[in-house]
Amino acid sequence: MSRKQKSQGAAAPASSAKQQLLRQAEAVAMSSFGDSAGRGLDAVFGRRSSSLISIPVADIVPNPVQPRREFNLEELERLAQSIIAEGLLQPIIVRETARGYELIAGERRWRAYCALCGQIPDGWPPGFRRLHESFARLLEQLGRSPQEFSRIAAIVRSASSPSQVVAENLIRTDLNLYEHTEAVLLHLRQALRGDKQFQEFAAAARQAALQHRGGQSFAGDPFEDELRLLDAIFRAGDQSNRKVTLPESLVLKVSNELRRVAGLTVKSFVVKRLPVRRLEPELLDLVRSGRMDFSVVREIRRLPQPVWKEHLNEFLSLTSREAAVKVRQLLKSSRQAKVHKPGERWPELKALYEKANRLDAGSWPPKLAERLNRINQEAARLLVELQELENATEQVR
Repeated sequence: MSRKQKSQGAAAPASSAKQQLLRQAEAVAMSSFGDSAGRGLDAVFGRRSSSLISIPVADIVPNPVQPRREFNLEELERLAQSIIAEGLLQPIIVRETARGYELIAGERRWRAYCALCGQIPDGWPPGFRRLHESFARLLEQLGRSPQEFSRIAAIVRSASSPSQVVAENLIRTDLNLYEHTEAVLLHLRQALRGDKQFQEFAAAARQAALQHRGGQSFAGDPFEDELRLLDAIFRAGDQSNRKVTLPESLVLKVSNELRRVAGLTVKSFVVKRLPVRRLEPELLDLVRSGRMDFSVVREIRRLPQPVWKEHLNEFLSLTSREAAVKVRQLLKSSRQAKVHKPGERWPELKALYEKANRLDAGSWPPKLAERLNRINQEAARLLVELQELENATEQVR
């Protein structure tokens, strides 16, 4: 481009700049999403018709089954700066619904546009408003207007099922471990909806849990039925403790869905992913915000809770290997330093006993179930003796 052409482009009015941005986005979009667009997704979901249009950001609504729940403002700010400098390099993907244009992919780009133009939906964090005010001043200095970003290039897809929407987001977005785990469970729910075998299994499993002491470990969880099914598949080899019939076709369906959308076996998902849902709030917040890797969290949880809470900030910059070394050091020092006063750990013992009683050992291998039963009986005996000792102490006083 000549120097003269550059100067003419710089002098173009805001409306011309907006058209230029749209043409740029459309050109990139068509080159990226033309005949070869989304081959990976098409291989999974099949080809679907789509069209590229410009949509007001105010007409777009977030997807209720969007796996991503954390949106870092600093990352959005960098994305918005990139959009100002280079335009939208990849259009968002939406589908038309009664609520408006519902997002399938590209929520970060849409949120960046909202921050640029000032169309901030109710309920968003106050930081978005401050971000818009900052960008409004920047755009004014550049001789541009926030209204340039009131519309966004979007590919409008034909109707997608909720399961397809979740699966596309699992493939497209960089989710943290917690979001990915929740999204996989949500995908399973959508994939199993209306499946008669799953409905029969869920009803039978709930009934069996009610009849079995400690069988309510999944009760109240939003994914109660799905978790019972995964647990049953995971423990399918233990024939002696199987209380509910598990159809092979249902096992195959779940296994295929996990492998298709997450690249995991049932065993890998149960052992490596589901534990993230049982983290303490402080640790879960670190994982969800991306400040700590789950491998580090696993090491931290080997420590007594008061210890890891005291040293939590020290683990933020450590790798999993470094965290393992740190944990060993803390365990060694805490064992040497800890001297319990008489009766100090009674509440802790009682809490552990109550927790053990809530465990669903009915599906465990016989040896483990027998061991847990022995421990529970011994704990109950100790608690009775401790209570008698405490009562005797009170009488002496």
